[in-house]
Amino acid sequence: MAEEINPKETCDVNQTFPRPFLLTVLCLISLVYFLLLTIFFTAGLFNAGWITSVMNQYVSGGNLTKTQTVLVFGSGFFLHGLAFAGVILIWNLRKIGYYFLGISCLIAASYQLINPLTAVTPTAIYIGLILVFGFFYRRLH
Repeated sequence: MAEEINPKETCDVNQTFPRPFLLTVLCLISLVYFLLLTIFFTAGLFNAGWITSVMNQYVSGGNLTKTQTVLVFGSGFFLHGLAFAGVILIWNLRKIGYYFLGISCLIAASYQLINPLTAVTPTAIYIGLILVFGFFYRRLH
């Protein structure tokens, strides 16, 4: 007598698991956040000369060069673009996206922890994103 195979009991290697609802909401919020910051840093790259002159005019002891401004905005553009790509990969449930997001958020948060003039809220956002996305790490493949 042949045994019937229940299709629910078979395991498919290429089986896709649905994305959790909370991960979907978190990804959408993070995509908007990192996309806006990437756009702002891109605008800063194109207006580095003007930003440098304004900073030197209105900040006491302003001796900022255009190269320093381009370096700050370029690194911000790179880090937030990397985080944006990481969130897109997390949206597709890829583990490499968590590493992209984690590395960029750790670099940004460590810079903000070293800089005494940075507010606490952005640093908490970067650290919080790493922790919250870490809860879904097991769902990624």
